[in-house]
Amino acid sequence: MKSSTNTTTARLLITCPDKEGIVSSVSSFLYNHGANITALDQYSTAPEGGTYFMRLEFQTPHVDLPRQVLAQTFADTVAKRYQMDWQLSYAADLKKVAV
Repeated sequence: MKSSTNTTTARLLITCPDKEGIVSSVSSFLYNHGANITALDQYSTAPEGGTYFMRLEFQTPHVDLPRQVLAQTFADTVAKRYQMDWQLSYAADLKKVAV
């Protein structure tokens, strides 16, 4: 049986050139759409001019957009500005596994 956390958890993985404002832009975007960030790990490969990595986990019960619209809006308003390679996944989605 799935816990309610597993059915409402989403994860965002980001890689991009390190620039000022990434954390603020990503967290503001999620906040403005009703998400609650519950975990965030980040690092850069260099103090200036490095590659930035972020793994962010958030809860979705109060998100105001359907999944595909949220992803497209993120792509258009945040990811494009920072030249992000990113992936959004949901814990509730079943993973395909071969045994």
